[in-house]
Amino acid sequence: MEKERLQKLNKLQLLNMAVSMGISAFFLSTYFGSPLKRVLFYFIDGGAFAIFPRIKSTRPMSI
Repeated sequence: MEKERLQKLNKLQLLNMAVSMGISAFFLSTYFGSPLKRVLFYFIDGGAFAIFPRIKSTRPMSI
């Protein structure tokens, strides 16, 4: 029982971290402009693709 609760907590923490990273990446990218924004969005896309392999990346791969 305790183990299940810990696993649930870890998943929530992971999700929370991912969301906060995404938000901070978004603010950084709007702050520093286009080239960095592109890199960050590819990074976020890659992360989402690694976590959910079924979801195809929405952005074209050519930079």
